[in-house]
Amino acid sequence: MGWSVLKVSAPNSKNGGNRMRKTTIMTIGIVIGSLIIGSIAAFGVAGAKDTQDVQEENKNTIFVTGVGTVTAKPDKFIIDLTITTTDKSARQAQQQNDSKANALIEALKKIGCKEDDLETTGYYLNPVYKYFPEDNESRLVGYQASYTLKVTAYDLKKIGEIIDKGTENGVNQIGSINYTVKNEADFYAEALKTAMRDAKSKADTALGEYSLKVLSVKNINIAGYQPYLTNKSMSPSEDSRGGGGGVAPNIISGNYSITVNVNVEFNY
Repeated sequence: MGWSVLKVSAPNSKNGGNRMRKTTIMTIGIVIGSLIIGSIAAFGVAGAKDTQDVQEENKNTIFVTGVGTVTAKPDKFIIDLTITTTDKSARQAQQQNDSKANALIEALKKIGCKEDDLETTGYYLNPVYKYFPEDNESRLVGYQASYTLKVTAYDLKKIGEIIDKGTENGVNQIGSINYTVKNEADFYAEALKTAMRDAKSKADTALGEYSLKVLSVKNINIAGYQPYLTNKSMSPSEDSRGGGGGVAPNIISGNYSITVNVNVEFNY
């Protein structure tokens, strides 16, 4: 039995080989070209962004402080009324003081004070000692009960009346009167806007001398705000007098102001 040999030969023509080599080279060239173009495009985008960032960083800036003040008439008044009672007995001191405090609250309600505007801020019962020099010692001689009521009013005319009712019902210590406004947040917002306008105006004025203009805001730092009262003395015959007919005290009133400071960095 004989064997036959099958020969398989690749094309050996020069033209066929050249065509294969050309096709391979062309394919590689296209891939390399695509990679190069893609890299150039990516580099161009990144380069443009980097250039923009550098330009942003290199912008000239000016720092300005702006101040805004808003003034309003106070429409909220807070006063502390304190009753203290001393007795040899702790129970008696406490009971007597509680009775006076309850009478004070009822009297204030009768002149229009709402329960929501009355707040107990202090309640104490302390021993009272007295020093006896002949014996060189301190001895317990009694007890002192103390009650403090914070009263809020929205009419200045009420303050004198509140003080009158307080003294009629055992109040023997009157704290300072605090003046404020009910809608303080609104006044703060307006003062802040005024401060920003002031900062912009200052920047415009400074840059205008050199024919330059503000382009944008880079940074804002709100330094905080400070409410304060511009005092004005009022005589008893004015708004401070209560309706009880007694001698009402002089009430110090005035304008309530809020000042806001801002530090602003502008690009130009």
